[in-house]
This record gives sequence, structure tokens and C-alpha cells, in this order.
Amino acid sequence: MIHHRQPVLVVSSDPDCLTCLQGHFGHSGFRTLLARDGEEALDLARQERPAIVITDLDLPRKDGFALTLELWGDPAFAELPIVWMVGPSDDTALDVRLHGFRSRSVAGRTPVILPKPFRCGELVRIAQGLAAAPPAILVIEDDPACQEIIAARLEAGGFGCVPASTGQAGLGLARDHAVAAILLDLRLPDQDGLELLGTLRRQLPELPIIVMTAHGSEAIAVKALTSGASDYLIKPIQRGQPLAALRKVLATVPPASRMLPQEAVHAVEPEAEITPELPLSARELEVMAMVAHGLDTRSIADQLVLSERTVANHLSRVYQKLKVTNRTQALLICLQNGWVNTD
Repeated sequence: MIHHRQPVLVVSSDPDCLTCLQGHFGHSGFRTLLARDGEEALDLARQERPAIVITDLDLPRKDGFALTLELWGDPAFAELPIVWMVGPSDDTALDVRLHGFRSRSVAGRTPVILPKPFRCGELVRIAQGLAAAPPAILVIEDDPACQEIIAARLEAGGFGCVPASTGQAGLGLARDHAVAAILLDLRLPDQDGLELLGTLRRQLPELPIIVMTAHGSEAIAVKALTSGASDYLIKPIQRGQPLAALRKVLATVPPASRMLPQEAVHAVEPEAEITPELPLSARELEVMAMVAHGLDTRSIADQLVLSERTVANHLSRVYQKLKVTNRTQALLICLQNGWVNTD
């Protein structure tokens, strides 16, 4: 289920255009309103108060120029963002009509002009920026109950949710829709999650990807991180974990379309900061380096000529310093900060 948010009004006499954009905006967290002519669009705008209007210029009854002027002439819509979809047939008279439009427009405002043909994802990104829409998060998870829980937590934190129940569906949505990040379950019905992670990372190198698994282990964490995961969550996922992980990874992504909404920043209690200085002793780092290579407590004790109890004490102090509860979480922090490696 997708949790719809701000309404976007799409106006076109082309039914194929309406159907296509309805799907893309719906998947990107908007509630889509459709109108086939200018009069219908004006009525819908007054009833539904859209966050943005996207319109063709050539429309029955009231064209896109007249629709825009009438909307901006109403104080209730004076700040409403409007995008014109401009096709080749509009080009000849566009400059002349645009000059006339500017002379009549409220405060000389002009809409965003998007030439056709364009990619639907490009239009969605424009709409997200103009309407200050919350970032959409792609959640690739085949368990419907888990999908619902994650979607509800994302919505509460100010995000939209784009669901996918298979790897193939998730890959298609990641390519075609303007998502800010991905939450990826490593166990999927149609393919291995780590393989999908590699594919996503090759095709979308800048997109943050947080992996989720119910079978956490140091080996899986290492594989995920070395395959390009931005973070790693172990199921059952606690209430604040998805938002905290997203807050962390999105804070480092520069494009405005992927930046974290302010409400999401305040939706999660701030976590205790780990000081930038190396917090672990040389022996603790040595133990964690062996954890990174898949050694268990007994093997680490044998390698370092220590008792298992001593190794367990070292690990306990690592957990305390890093404010985590298990080896996998500790290893994740060590790998992300470059304190240990798998070479």
C-alpha cells in the first residue's frame, strides 16, 4: 500500500498521458487528481487545493494559458506552482503567447516549462521540488505485514513509501521513479538480495541503499557493505531504526530531491554521537578485525592466545563504547568508519 500525501493536479486531453502520469505520481507518494480540460481542472483545484498543477497548453474549453491566469488571479492560488508540458505543436506560437501571458500574469510570474518528450521520473522530481513533497523511499520487501509496518513508520517520519514485493519489481521502480533511498530485504522470492544490491549499485551508484535481513551475521554484513550498502538493519527492526538509518544516509546525499525533510529529522530522538576520534583500544581493534574475517569467539581466543572469557570481555567493552548490542552492529560501525577492513 502506498501512503499518498500532497495532491498533484494533472491536466491533459490525452488519456494515455493521464494514465502514465497517474501511475508515476502515485508511486512517488502523491495523490493524483486528473482533469481532461481547463474547466474541469479549475473546479478540481477549488475543491481539492492541489500542491502543484501540471498542465498541457492545448485543452478543450479553457486552455492552459487561461487556466494558469485564472488560478494565479485567485488569491488562494497566488503561490501555486504550475508546470506547462509543452509539445512540438506548441512551439510556433509559444513565444508570442508567452509574451502576452507575462504581461497579464500576476506579479509577472511564469510557470516552469517542460518540453516534450520528457521522462516521467524527471517530471516527478520537478514536482517534488516545487511542492516540497516528502522524499519517497522504495521498500523492497516480500512480507506484506513487514511492508505495512515499515510504510507506517516512514509516513510517521515524513516520508512517502513505494512498495515492491520482488527484486524485479523493485529494480523497475528504482529505475523509473524518483526515490530518495531504498530499503532492501536480502531474502526475496525471485532473486538473491545481495545480487540485486550489486545490480542497483551499478545502475544507480549515488542512491542510498539500506539492507534488511532477519539472519544477521558478520559475514552477511561484510558482504552487504562491500557490495555497496549504505547501512544494515537486522530484523525485527525496532520502531525508530528505519528513520534513524535514513536520516544518517540521506544527510550525506547532496541532491535536493534526496535531502531529508525537516519533520523526519525531528521524528527520531537523536542518537548518541560517537566521537570522531578512534574510541577503541588496539586490542579491541584487533578483536574486531578478526570478527570482520568471520572468526568466532573461540577462534579469536586461539589466534590471540587469550581465554574465551577475555575475548568476550573485549567485545563487551566494544559494544559499550559504540553503544550497540551485538557483534554485527559493532562490525558495521567499524567498517563504515574504516577502523577495520576485510583485506
